[in-house]
Order: sequence, then C-alpha cells, then structure tokens
Amino acid sequence: MSANQAIFPIATMARVLGVSEAGYYAWRSRLPSPSASFPTTASLEPLLAPPTPRRTRRC
Repeated sequence: MSANQAIFPIATMARVLGVSEAGYYAWRSRLPSPSASFPTTASLEPLLAPPTPRRTRRC
C-alpha cells in the first residue's frame, strides 16, 4: 500500500483490500517480529552449500 499511496488514497486501497485504515497504520508502526528478523534460507545458502574440493599438491 505504501508503494501506491501517491496514486491511490490509503482509504480506497484499504476498502478494496478489505482491511481497516487504522489496522494498516498500526501494522506500519509495529516493530518487526523476531521471526521476521531471523535469517532466511536465501541468506543461509552460502553456509549450506557443499564444500568445494581442495586440491592437494603432490611433490
């Protein structure tokens, strides 16, 4: 909704989406939940990738 508020009024978008304006503004001012700040799978991919084989040097 915040991306489109320059085009459409918040009241209109809230009515079309079936949410209250007060609920939207309350949601917008809330802190992120602990689960929202938990690392996602995408950010863990480098850690979960299989290790690259190491080359050994024979003399």
